[in-house]
Amino acid sequence: MPHLGILSYSIASDLEPSVREWCIQQWQTYQPGTKFDDTISRHKLWPTLEFCLRQNGLWEHLPPVLQQRLQKTRQEYALRQLQLLSQLEELDTALTARGLAGILLKGSALLFHPIYPSLGDRGTADIDIAVSLAEIPAFVEVLSSLNYATENPILPEINNRTHHLPEFFRSDSLKIEVHPLSTFDGITQQFSQEIATTAEHPEGFTALKVPTPTELFWHIAWHGWFNHPQLRNILDLYRLESLYPVDLDTLTLRAREYNLGDYWSCLLEQMNAMVAGKSTKATIHRWEWQPTVSRHGYEMYLPERCVQQNWQNLFSSYSRIKHPLFRIVLYPAILPVRLSYVGSIYAEWLLSQLRFSRFTPLSPPA
Repeated sequence: MPHLGILSYSIASDLEPSVREWCIQQWQTYQPGTKFDDTISRHKLWPTLEFCLRQNGLWEHLPPVLQQRLQKTRQEYALRQLQLLSQLEELDTALTARGLAGILLKGSALLFHPIYPSLGDRGTADIDIAVSLAEIPAFVEVLSSLNYATENPILPEINNRTHHLPEFFRSDSLKIEVHPLSTFDGITQQFSQEIATTAEHPEGFTALKVPTPTELFWHIAWHGWFNHPQLRNILDLYRLESLYPVDLDTLTLRAREYNLGDYWSCLLEQMNAMVAGKSTKATIHRWEWQPTVSRHGYEMYLPERCVQQNWQNLFSSYSRIKHPLFRIVLYPAILPVRLSYVGSIYAEWLLSQLRFSRFTPLSPPA
């Protein structure tokens, strides 16, 4: 199975000869059906790897079984992207009839700012739409009229952790996540005013809008930095900034205004280093490692997250139950279980530190 760090080096656009040789050796050890497949999936790189490995000259050295899978996956995602476009056109027509609007986020917006040569080079799992809080009831009615359904038949509450309503599903369609604009007031989402005032209609659309490349870069950057670090985020940011007029100077000033300047500088440095094939142990550990115990592991281990809030969320998930019997009897019984859960997360984090301390990729020649 390929060594730690291989994915971080594989998304690079250029590799030193010695590092390239190390990557070839690692990819030749690939075997299907291992945990490494899960790692590729967690980083959402299956449809993008073929593009990356072709541009840095690693493609011809891959095992045939991997080449075949990547090509098949790329074709499947191309069809999914066409399906996504069809859903957006249908939704735009229905919203226009009701006089409603929405702003596409993340992968849905990137469909209108292409950053890869082919539709199949990037996958999109769902449709993220930011909607004015006042228009959410009518927006949900439109989704219902298009046969989208959610597990809660009553207008659902906003999830405090994901900042969106429960997902809306429809058979043979991508799910839809509705993000109320008014909830974009946390440390990772300080952009509601900017995105709402600068978003524009893509050609042929009259209700749905897409952020400008600058605002899209801002949103993807913080979503990846604070929520779920994924290698695809790094590549998306680099490609977006390379192909479109992203105003990094303005975003740098904004980051300072929000007291995020240090994180912003670190993000840009790591992005440029990884795409240039200069990954370090620190950047690989931050972007390639993912805990297997739970996604909560991200929140507990990332030092720049609000630690106090994370601990409060972890220990008070049941605090909505106000019955005194719960507080006297049940909560003390649950607490040891919660403590063991936290312990398992930190144990995994410590083990990951040990693994990465032994990580010695082939260094570029001096």
